[in-house]
Amino acid sequence: MNAGSIMDIGAGDGRVLLELAKKCEHPPDLYAIEKSVVLVQAQPETVTPVGTDFWEQNLACLPVDYIFSNPPYSQ
Repeated sequence: MNAGSIMDIGAGDGRVLLELAKKCEHPPDLYAIEKSVVLVQAQPETVTPVGTDFWEQNLACLPVDYIFSNPPYSQ
């Protein structure tokens, strides 16, 4: 995969982002939206948190190549 940047909406501790980054030819910039403070604090330094509430984010401000989400099925 050739990605300059990837964003995960509901990123949790960032482990999926790290796995996706391993599939890239060059290390991509990693961005995350996660509402749990505990999980944001568990994310590695290579993941840049951009917010805690999806509905309050302006995704057009971030020029990312890929955006994905694997949300929980219950709250």
